[in-house]
Amino acid sequence: MTDHERRSASRKRNGKSKGVAKPYEPTRQELAATKAFDQPAKSKALPPSLTVNIVGDDAKIAIDHPSAETGATLLLRELSIFVPAFKTK
Repeated sequence: MTDHERRSASRKRNGKSKGVAKPYEPTRQELAATKAFDQPAKSKALPPSLTVNIVGDDAKIAIDHPSAETGATLLLRELSIFVPAFKTK
């Protein structure tokens, strides 16, 4: 008899068995978020490309866009990051 089987038998004898757990049901907010994530935006701008420059052991990643702020906004939107603190100034 394995440890799991012993513990299970012990719970049944002691009357401490909790039975079958209730199946998970997502909240309305979770359902809405999942639905929004699964549906692509109708007029979604493409995210800017990134350039990577490697010098020795250092790598520098830059947003390849004429406007640094707009490029950062597009990249953050693509990554679903909606926190203003991440935007460049």
